[in-house]
Amino acid sequence: MNASIERAFPAQTSCGDQVLTLRDGRKLAFVELGDRAGSPCFFFHGVPGSRNCLPDDPSLREFGIRVIALDRPGMGLSDPHHQRTLASWAEDVAQLADGLGLDTFHVAGASGGGPYALACGVHLAARVRSVTLISTATPPDIPGMAKGMAIGNRIGFFLARRAPWLLGWSFRSYAKAADKMDRTYVEGMKKQLCAWDQKVLEEASGSQDLSDLFLRDLREAFRQGHQGVLADFLLVARPWNLDFSALRAPVHLWHGEADTLVPVAPVRVMAPNLPGCAAHFIPEAGHMLLESEMVGRSILQAIRDADD
Repeated sequence: MNASIERAFPAQTSCGDQVLTLRDGRKLAFVELGDRAGSPCFFFHGVPGSRNCLPDDPSLREFGIRVIALDRPGMGLSDPHHQRTLASWAEDVAQLADGLGLDTFHVAGASGGGPYALACGVHLAARVRSVTLISTATPPDIPGMAKGMAIGNRIGFFLARRAPWLLGWSFRSYAKAADKMDRTYVEGMKKQLCAWDQKVLEEASGSQDLSDLFLRDLREAFRQGHQGVLADFLLVARPWNLDFSALRAPVHLWHGEADTLVPVAPVRVMAPNLPGCAAHFIPEAGHMLLESEMVGRSILQAIRDADD
């Protein structure tokens, strides 16, 4: 199985990029971070996002975690999948796990990556050790889901249901602008965010590494244009069709109470419907929890504890 995993060296990619050829011939791209001999955890980026969403933080090695961060179809280096569903994503992950020789593994998703982590927990219940949800999106049918949400996201969810063609036009414009975005884009994001997230971005604007990570992740999301990001958002914004009762692994949910991108109220409604869910609601915190050393270490500790 490992023979189908290859290094990927297209222009402007990292030497750490790898691709798996799936059974249907599509390429699935990923990078590995942290302790290569550690406990494996597949990490699913937000929307828009890519495999480049995380730094190779020393804490990963400290906690003995091997992170495998993937590009979803049509983003980064992963080929499009025109009939994809949340369930088909779980099958893609299962094939990658087979290719890496992993019988069981953890899954984690941030923001729009949360539904994809839950899909793996539901459809790969026998193989998933734990599900970690960080600032996760919620099912769109939860009453009041958009209340308190930043205007940009609220418009996006509305268009996904009522005028997807107009949402596509918006993402197309976004894709054309992505390569030209610089630190002024990071500064411009602040208007829709709470004080916690604004502080994170202020620190990012003073950090070359963190600003570069944000921008590289965004550009990679739109490497192939806007269609992959649009398809990704539509899956999150429309009914998920996930049977949460099928979850068998422990679920750890982390959410900031001041989050304006994914408000906390619908998350509080969803959490009791996830069997075995330990919900951690963080006062005054926003959407960008992974940029907090305190929260990040708590998340890694919970993943490691799930192996005990």
